[in-house]
Amino acid sequence: MKWKDRLLSSSLPLEYEVGKILTSNNFFIDYDYTYKRYDEDLEKEFSIDIKAGGYYPFEINSSIKITVDLLVECKYRNPNVSWLFIQDINIDEFSNFSSKGVIKVIDEFTEIFSKNSFNTFPICETCLKGMEVNIQNGEVHDQGIIHGINQLVYSIPALLNSHIRAALWNKNDEVFPYIICPILVTTAELRIINDDFSINGLEKAKSIEEISQVVPFLKVYSDVYPSFEKHCQNIFEGIPDTSQLNQLERLVNLRKIRFDEKGNIDTKRMYKQPLDLLDGLQNGFGMDLFRETLVCNFDHFPELLKEIKDEIANIEDGFEKIEL
Repeated sequence: MKWKDRLLSSSLPLEYEVGKILTSNNFFIDYDYTYKRYDEDLEKEFSIDIKAGGYYPFEINSSIKITVDLLVECKYRNPNVSWLFIQDINIDEFSNFSSKGVIKVIDEFTEIFSKNSFNTFPICETCLKGMEVNIQNGEVHDQGIIHGINQLVYSIPALLNSHIRAALWNKNDEVFPYIICPILVTTAELRIINDDFSINGLEKAKSIEEISQVVPFLKVYSDVYPSFEKHCQNIFEGIPDTSQLNQLERLVNLRKIRFDEKGNIDTKRMYKQPLDLLDGLQNGFGMDLFRETLVCNFDHFPELLKEIKDEIANIEDGFEKIEL
């Protein structure tokens, strides 16, 4: 029955089941979401498996408060495969995390500011590197993990570009804070190496269970390729156009730095600036937005969705409308 094995390996059955879970949670999905990827002077088309859109609070006919896009890449693996990760071993002062976190809140182009949007999703471990281990045939490599993360990371600018352009075109009351969250879903068991791991301990170990522990999901912090800077520059070139200048000027004025009666900066009204985000994206130094990706074992995907929804509710609790 080779056709069954090959169909499973194609990840199509996994994509279908992931899609059903998403739609049952009031997301609407697109399979094979296509985007353009710029590599130096070459333009190529790539795709991710699923783009799932939703509107918080995810209730039919409720007022929209946040627009949400989950970007999902699916990797089917047979039961003999584990993904083994190294957690962040830096001391706290140098721990790897990004200010935008893994649930990336973009509110710079709205009248809303969220005090809780600097999210690091603390319920799961942050890891720095992963390796695929096949217990049956002995193969060890990282291609599938790296490929899945890169597909997701390179797809984010295209979505973000569409959102920013829409925010600068639409009426103020039609523009909502926007969330992007990239998720790599796999049937492989996810494991994190034990704190006491060592080469000597590995040589003595008789099973992978002796050197690692199972987790339902985790975050991967990864750097971006130098070519990604050019990719962003190309995508965000031409924003704003002349028709969008008035709206951008209004947002800049709305979020300008405020001072108190003594002439000191009002720290309670230090809003994120739209021009800071645009400058970073257009000049290739806004990479903090792209460094964190969720990795989830398929059996725990419904649990992860619940945690993401709870985190979005917390973000919304910190909303305040900016007044001049």
